[in-house]
Amino acid sequence: MVLCLWLFTTTVAFAQGIAFTIPEKDLIPEGIAHDPMTNKLYVSSTFKRKIIEIDMTTGQSKEFIREGQDEIPGVLGMRIDAKRRHLWACAATAGEAMPVRGLEEITDQTGLYQYDLSTGKLLMRYTLDRDTIFHFINDVVVSPEGTVYVTDTGAGKIYKASSNGKLVVVFSFDAYYPNGIDITDDGDLVIAVYGNPNGLVRLNPNTKAWSLMELPSGEQVGADGLYFHKNSLIAIQPSSRDRMVAVYNLRDKHFVDKIQTIVDSNHTTLSQPTTGVIVAGEFYFIANSQLQHFRKLFKAGTYPMDALNEVVILKVKLP
Repeated sequence: MVLCLWLFTTTVAFAQGIAFTIPEKDLIPEGIAHDPMTNKLYVSSTFKRKIIEIDMTTGQSKEFIREGQDEIPGVLGMRIDAKRRHLWACAATAGEAMPVRGLEEITDQTGLYQYDLSTGKLLMRYTLDRDTIFHFINDVVVSPEGTVYVTDTGAGKIYKASSNGKLVVVFSFDAYYPNGIDITDDGDLVIAVYGNPNGLVRLNPNTKAWSLMELPSGEQVGADGLYFHKNSLIAIQPSSRDRMVAVYNLRDKHFVDKIQTIVDSNHTTLSQPTTGVIVAGEFYFIANSQLQHFRKLFKAGTYPMDALNEVVILKVKLP
């Protein structure tokens, strides 16, 4: 379908700065979530298999779940269900592609973990039936009604968490691999997908109707974290040469009419940013997961601390 000629892209300077740092250089974080009732951030660790809790008022941090608690593998995308007081965390292994301490050679562990926010107690572990397919439960979103959806990047599927501890297929892609996920005001799922091309998908989980969103001519997207905000999509693009964090303004359900860069690749702290969270009109995101760098160190058989940096959480005001 031909797009209108007035589609355009912009690069705008938005105020940004360091919100928090975490001194564990080998944390290798991936997910971040916010509890609006306590004003606490939660940061997940792939390598150390744990979740850190940060008090946004004092900046103090502590372990929400300790390393390997509940036999959890590398912790990935997370969401807070503030109303029901739950933290939802995706977790997986992927061998040398994502080094996980104690599970370095394992590639077949993945699931969704439901925690009580007040106590840190595991309420439910949602798993998949064993098969020969590589599964990688990657990111999660919770609807206002409490329905939980997750992406399986390895198998190209979207699941819903059922009441019996199972993940039920909502939708299967033939040639796309879903990563970041969020939900729109009208209940559609928006999903960052890898394929040919990489793109942004809008899916109605009830009717299963879906479409790959049209972008301005010549534009590409390769998103990790994806977030719906004021009829736009905020995308973290770890492999982008310039638009590390961009806002994709939607003309309607199927068309992007403008792209704004709010964090470009020139920021000195960036090293494979991953996911973020919206807090009171500002976007907090993991600036330096360092996964690619750490993977190289890990394959070489060593990971000296002086080759890694403290974890940085950046914040930027949203348009």
